[in-house]
Amino acid sequence: MTHFIDTLHANLKQLEATPGKNDKLAIVKTFTREELSVVVWAIDPAYTFYMTKVPEVQPGTGTWSEEEDELIYALANRKVSGNSAKLAVGKSLSWLKLEHAEVLRRVILKNLKCGVGETLINTAFPGTIFVPPYMRCSLPDNSNMHKWPATVWEAGVISDEKADG
Repeated sequence: MTHFIDTLHANLKQLEATPGKNDKLAIVKTFTREELSVVVWAIDPAYTFYMTKVPEVQPGTGTWSEEEDELIYALANRKVSGNSAKLAVGKSLSWLKLEHAEVLRRVILKNLKCGVGETLINTAFPGTIFVPPYMRCSLPDNSNMHKWPATVWEAGVISDEKADG
C-alpha cells in the first residue's frame, strides 16, 4: 500500500515540473485530506516552526507517522524549541526514508519548492487558508487628491480613522 506522503512527494515533484497555473490547479485538486493538511502546514502563515535551517542527515527507512504530526505541532506551539527542536527534527529526518524526509524538510522550512501558494490552495479548496485582507493607502505626495475639483474640498471631505491596531 502506498503511503500518502509518497503520493504527496510525487505530486510535489510533478508540480515542480509543471509550468502552467491551470495544470498545477488540476494536480492540487487531486490532493487527499491527509495530503492537503500537510501542504497547509507548509503554506499557511498561521503556522510557524521557528526554524530557518534543518539538520542534514542521512535518511533511514521509516515512514511518516503520528510522531511527525506531533513534531510539527510541537514546533508550531513552541513545546519544543532551540537545540531540542534541532535534535527532534534531526532524529525524525534520520529515521524517515528519503521522500518522507524531504516532505518534512519542506514543511518545516515552509517552502514546498513547487510554486503552490495560498491562492492556488484556496482556488482548489475554498476557504482552506485564511488570507487577511490588505488595505493599501498612499501618502498625500503619491495620491491623486490634486485631481479632485475644488468644490469637493469646499464642501468638506469625510474620512474614517484607521484604528485597527
